[in-house]
Amino acid sequence: MRILTKFRNTKKLSTSYDFSTVVLRKEDIDSAIEVFTRINTGGQTLTLFEIMSAKTYDEEQKFDMQDRFQKLLKQLEVSKYETISSTVILNVLGLILSKNKECKRKVVLQLDKQSIIDIWDDVISSLKESIDYFRSVYRIPVSTLLPYDALLVPFSYFFYYQKEKPKGEQIKYLEEFFWRISLSYRYSSSTESKLAQDIKRIDQILNGERPNYDEIKVFLSSPRDLIDTNFSAGNSYCKAVLCF
Repeated sequence: MRILTKFRNTKKLSTSYDFSTVVLRKEDIDSAIEVFTRINTGGQTLTLFEIMSAKTYDEEQKFDMQDRFQKLLKQLEVSKYETISSTVILNVLGLILSKNKECKRKVVLQLDKQSIIDIWDDVISSLKESIDYFRSVYRIPVSTLLPYDALLVPFSYFFYYQKEKPKGEQIKYLEEFFWRISLSYRYSSSTESKLAQDIKRIDQILNGERPNYDEIKVFLSSPRDLIDTNFSAGNSYCKAVLCF
């Protein structure tokens, strides 16, 4: 009798429970991706790159961001820069495509799918140009030596808008930019906000102007500063010194 009572109670609970439903008006891949994104954003935590890969997937155009990124890393094994994160690409996309040149999470999520697909190849090309520049000009042989892989973002932005190598004063301005960012713990926190600020500096360099760095403090004023720094392979300051 007890078993029967439990069974009836269970049946009552299951038949009276309001299940959440999603009604799809269209039977297309874009609608399915939109539902997938919303459900997983509110429940299972996904990385921003996983969400953007789902949102930009396009079967007709054969665009799969995740697959293309993995192929890119495979290509970068030759230059030993395969450790860069997917965030680098998302940041570049955000800074180029967003109206106010920002790359915060909410901004990247609002980027237009087709716009991303349209400029993807150019963004990857500019990223490769940045890597070549770091290797050939700054003599940084591997990505693990970079103080921050986020340094590739402003340089990729530069090469996206200027297809040719830096010239004249641009060479000096870019070099100053690299070392001031590297020796100041600049991207140790609030990276997206600081990238948005620094892109204005890159815009100045693109125009042949020297940026102002008054608010960026370089932590290398004496040999004692260097001696007193405890070495750590993960410390951006130590990596900057090794790069130097």
